[in-house]
Amino acid sequence: MGFFLEVVLGGLMAGVLYSLVALGFVLIFKASGVFNFAQGAMVLFAALAMARLAEWLPPMLGIDSVLWANLIAFAVAVVVMIAVAWAIERVVLQHPKSQQPRGYFVQISADGQTWQEVARKADNWLMVDVAFPPAEARYVRVETTNTSLYQPWGIADVIVWESAPQWLRGRNP
Repeated sequence: MGFFLEVVLGGLMAGVLYSLVALGFVLIFKASGVFNFAQGAMVLFAALAMARLAEWLPPMLGIDSVLWANLIAFAVAVVVMIAVAWAIERVVLQHPKSQQPRGYFVQISADGQTWQEVARKADNWLMVDVAFPPAEARYVRVETTNTSLYQPWGIADVIVWESAPQWLRGRNP
């Protein structure tokens, strides 16, 4: 029975660790739009920082209790990792996130002089399809709002239909 409990608890702990890693990937991606595969390195750095601090702090502070030394080392390691994570976010992750426009608007014109706005998006970090009601126009203009200071952005593909094709409407031809 003891072996069974050990295997069950070990499996549950491994599952919790996997779920925490997956949750970390999701949180970082949702917050920054960038996959950060350096989580393992950050966890290793935090563990080594705590181990080294647990070794160095007791003689420096005159603490005899192992429990208090580990708790203080843990607290200091958390503060250090928060500072490291903040620095990584500011230096590394902030730039790729801001390389795309934060917003855009689409205008159409029949003569190139008078423009009518047909679509607007305030916060956009990913590729997007823009659709608007049919209108007669000769010109289409797409402009950004709050663009990046780091990289220019571009339009990858423009497809204009007189009317939506059958496959786009969800029906088979």
